[in-house]
Amino acid sequence: MVLEETRIMDVARRAVLDKRKVRIMPVHDEQITPFYVTPSKSSTLRDYEYGSEFDELKSADLTWMKKVYSEAKRSFVDADDAEATESIPIHPLETFDCSRVKDAGLFLVLATTGELAPNKGLVNPDHHMFYIEDKEAEAIKTISSLEKKRKCWDYIDQNISIEDLPAYFKLIKHDNPDNLSKDVMVAGLQMEAEKNPADVFTVFNDEKLPYKLLVQKLVVEGTVQYNSYDSVYKSGDMVIGSTLEEVVTFMLKEENAALRDQWAARVNIKK
Repeated sequence: MVLEETRIMDVARRAVLDKRKVRIMPVHDEQITPFYVTPSKSSTLRDYEYGSEFDELKSADLTWMKKVYSEAKRSFVDADDAEATESIPIHPLETFDCSRVKDAGLFLVLATTGELAPNKGLVNPDHHMFYIEDKEAEAIKTISSLEKKRKCWDYIDQNISIEDLPAYFKLIKHDNPDNLSKDVMVAGLQMEAEKNPADVFTVFNDEKLPYKLLVQKLVVEGTVQYNSYDSVYKSGDMVIGSTLEEVVTFMLKEENAALRDQWAARVNIKK
């Protein structure tokens, strides 16, 4: 499983754990000289004790990470000895094979510097000199995205009835489905799955989806009114929430069960 990481040490640890190959890319094309890393005992790695972030690891993975961290710590010295520390040259376009202990350890050391960005998209040109290029992680992420798109398209084709289509359209597209044909609404959902597969996939797998659809049906039908200017959902004079989540919470309260059932019956939704 590839995590959506942004912190540099999280990215580095994941690459090491998965034993991937990574490359150090210069932010500026003219950067051709080595970048020197001087390990310090004040680094992120100093107090690492194989803590809670690796509690879920299998025995073999934990053994591997301990070995890599042991290798990384060889580069560190006490703060009082900092002047005697040997700087480590890191060359632009240098590749680290994190299936090898020495490369993996050195890559973790490099990740403790503030000049390295987790990926190209998070580069700050005024702050970073290099960023991590991880083609394997990018490929896995692409495959994951394509898989989510496929599942979303299958869901749209197989699980959404013509009666529920306007509610799904309003929930996902945040747009009024009035006067739209079935084909236009289906195309809109498919386009949204193409652009934002992770978000649509999350909606389709939300355990509260039936209740969110109920709210959308009630809005379309007019039983519930949404004032976008004040960001308020109302039923008559009764305010029931300022967000969709708040309205669902209102509906799920025990004291509102009778009203919820009444609304559900009104729009013929099966909970």
